[in-house]
Amino acid sequence: AMKDFFDADELKAVYYPERTYPRILHDAARASVLDATSRERLAVWLRAHAVDIKRRDADTAARRVREDIDTNTWPAGRPVHVPTRFFHDLVGEEFHREGLRGEQWSVLDELRADPSRFAEVRAAAERRRAGIELARSAGVRPDRRMIDAAAESFRRAHGLLETAALQQWLDDAGWTDEDYAAFVEREALRLWGETRLARLDSLDLLDVLHLSGEHDALVRRARARVARLDRSGLDDRVDPGDGTARRAALVRRAGFDAHAGFDGLDGLDDHALAARLGLPGVVALEGFLRVLAATTDETRPSPM
Repeated sequence: AMKDFFDADELKAVYYPERTYPRILHDAARASVLDATSRERLAVWLRAHAVDIKRRDADTAARRVREDIDTNTWPAGRPVHVPTRFFHDLVGEEFHREGLRGEQWSVLDELRADPSRFAEVRAAAERRRAGIELARSAGVRPDRRMIDAAAESFRRAHGLLETAALQQWLDDAGWTDEDYAAFVEREALRLWGETRLARLDSLDLLDVLHLSGEHDALVRRARARVARLDRSGLDDRVDPGDGTARRAALVRRAGFDAHAGFDGLDGLDDHALAARLGLPGVVALEGFLRVLAATTDETRPSPM
């Protein structure tokens, strides 16, 4: 049983200063590998016969260094590096930091210090990454039209349509022109990918609602909205104009501009707005907004 318990991979996963005999006895007890009598017998044996291998190796290395200094000799050949699991973890951390400059890692540490906001940003970042990776896996290469649309969407959402305002934003962010160009290209990929991902989201969204316990309350609200819609009829009389202007008017009438969770919707193009709301396209988006605008007067949706 002890042979099965002392799994090499499990031991390697323990930080080496913590690989002690008391730790092993404790883990053996927790895993019910040894009964109390056997553990006590092993503990007594270890007190008399245990070997501190790390200390023995350190003593050997120290003696060898002392001897080489005293005899003015140097070891032949190059030292052999044995990559441990923790060495790989260290390399992985440095790789994770690669590409970050100056204060960027510190900024992320500040974000991590606010667990609630970090969770929100992480969820948004994961969705963003999924959209980008989907586009890349599909072999999408942003063309000039896609890049221009992504740049305009970003600049409009952040009030950076003027060249001077954009340059000031870049200076404040510590970005070069190359940084901005790479960001816009990622945005173009993200917009393409998120539009496609939106078509896959419906069942996942419902699963989350069932898991969180919110589904029953939303069912009641949905039925109440449908009843209001049946009583009033669908009011699709909105401001004239093209599709984008009409949807912008619907956003205002539906009250989304008053909800913090939907900041910046007016700055998104139609496809990106549909993707943000988990809708398959602009037709579904307009249908959703028309229904919402027609039934919002009685009961506005709660902030997300």
